[in-house]
Amino acid sequence: MKSSALLELRKLSIGYRMGAHRDRVVASDLNLGLHAGSFVCLLGPNGAGKSTLIRTLTGLQPPLEGEVLLDGTPMASFKPRDLAQRMSLVLTQRVPVGNMPVWSMVAMGRHPYTGWSGRLGTEDVSAVEESIVSVGLEALAFRPVCELSDGERQKAMIARALAQDPKIMILDEATAFLDLPRRVELMDLLRNLARQKQRIILLSSHDLELSLRSADRLWLLSPSGQLRDGVPEDLVLDGGFAETFQSCGLSFDPQRGAFHLDRPSRGQVSLEGEGVANQWTRRALERAGFEISEQGGAALHIRLLTAEGEGLNWEIAGSRSCSGDGVEELLNTLEAVHE
Repeated sequence: MKSSALLELRKLSIGYRMGAHRDRVVASDLNLGLHAGSFVCLLGPNGAGKSTLIRTLTGLQPPLEGEVLLDGTPMASFKPRDLAQRMSLVLTQRVPVGNMPVWSMVAMGRHPYTGWSGRLGTEDVSAVEESIVSVGLEALAFRPVCELSDGERQKAMIARALAQDPKIMILDEATAFLDLPRRVELMDLLRNLARQKQRIILLSSHDLELSLRSADRLWLLSPSGQLRDGVPEDLVLDGGFAETFQSCGLSFDPQRGAFHLDRPSRGQVSLEGEGVANQWTRRALERAGFEISEQGGAALHIRLLTAEGEGLNWEIAGSRSCSGDGVEELLNTLEAVHE
């Protein structure tokens, strides 16, 4: 009887063969499954073994023990061509395609179906064009890949992987060299593709906060070799996320879903106000080393006087009363108060 999971890890151990009876085990006894329509982010500190796991899942590296199953069938039993029709891989490294147009590069994804002749049939052409439209590159379909921006090039690589018509897409650090707007756009694209095409899309990433906001599930791989699986919110609430990334001088704030540096406290202030101005004033105060008291009773009380759509205006009441305009002036005033 086949497993209900499309991708399954069964008693899987990953790592490297170092010689007779000597293995370097990165993680062991992994038992997880993923279902169609899921966008999953694989996260972990540098050196935890994310790339080793990616290579093992894609058949580029044999497991030390256990197996990976695709739709209930051991991956090791597939011939390379059959495996390529079920799974595609997008790597961080640039593919040297020279002046090849986007359309032709995406068509390379049909190789598992066309064989060495490379001759495209009607179904192949339709798959290429649909993949280009899916990533929003139809206006650039005949532009040379070398003229694309980093974000456009990465979309073209994803289109090529889509053209393989795989059930599973695996991407290794696909957002690594993109600016923030392009990373947000690409994560949203991958999530939508997983749902619309009913594929599993597994992305290895270092973008922790964006992964928390975008992924349906997270795989958290710790340096100890433990692999946690769950929806982002559960992994935050049970402490698994913070534990995976615990580091000297760095803490995860589960209330805000963000990391912050541990700094010596410069004292407590209370903050009264609402809206966007309140949020950014709070960030500025925390960056300057002040703790925001939620219970009141702080020596200094800051009250925002800002109306909707206006600049920041504030007043400080406490050991010294004053008022001013702008975040920078507020921080300078607090510096003077603490001299």
